[in-house]
Amino acid sequence: MRRALALVASLVSYGLGALVVIGPQNLLTPDRAAGKGLDLPGTIWIHHWVAQETLAGRFPVRTDLLFYPDGKNFLADTGANYVDAWLGMPLQWLVGVPQYLGWLGLLILVLNALAARSVVAGLTGRASAAWAAGMVVLLNPFTAQELAEGRPTQALIPFGILAVGQLLRVREGWRHAVLFGALVAAQAVTYWFTPYFLAVALLPVALVLSRSAPRVVVPRLAVAVAVTLLLTSPFLVGVFEALRHGEVSRAGFADWRDSPAAQPARWR
Repeated sequence: MRRALALVASLVSYGLGALVVIGPQNLLTPDRAAGKGLDLPGTIWIHHWVAQETLAGRFPVRTDLLFYPDGKNFLADTGANYVDAWLGMPLQWLVGVPQYLGWLGLLILVLNALAARSVVAGLTGRASAAWAAGMVVLLNPFTAQELAEGRPTQALIPFGILAVGQLLRVREGWRHAVLFGALVAAQAVTYWFTPYFLAVALLPVALVLSRSAPRVVVPRLAVAVAVTLLLTSPFLVGVFEALRHGEVSRAGFADWRDSPAAQPARWR
């Protein structure tokens, strides 16, 4: 009972915190989108298209509606990351476009906070520390900025947060290694580039853990990597197929060197 009450209290407080970040006007004003910038129109378009494709029973990978007649392969470009679009589908129907973006941002912030709360609760067993961790993640400027710029995909990071917790507990059992790999894969499907950031941030942690118990940790980390590759392999195969068909740019160094951006500035 106490755990249930603590969870409810956390949900209420996180919801209020997210409301402060998003702003009530972005939730209650029709025809108002939460965010601005060049990515906002693209986000609305992609979310609408993903909803149409999903309801038609098709996985949204390629469309001729952009760059006609060549079309666009989203898998080759951004990894076909549509988890936020699927989360936003019911909200599109409930409150309409573009107002749903404010509610989607609120949901994303709460999910991130709950993930941090879960990680710290598992590591420390302290409810107060877990709640505080969730609130810190909710209020961090990175996700707030991503939402403000109309990029909910980049702000949705609960799987990455949960992956950190599983890595820190990898010495406790193989289950944590498998979950670590699966959560990194889930974050990759959510946003293809986040695992690169996770690798940079978590490599020192993995090295420290490996030095403390190499015979235990190293095999488990190898299993985690194998799980990540296995679960993301359908997407990786799609990327390699797109490369083979020339749908991904492979400009060489000479092409880059000849570009205007590489030319020395000329002061007059």
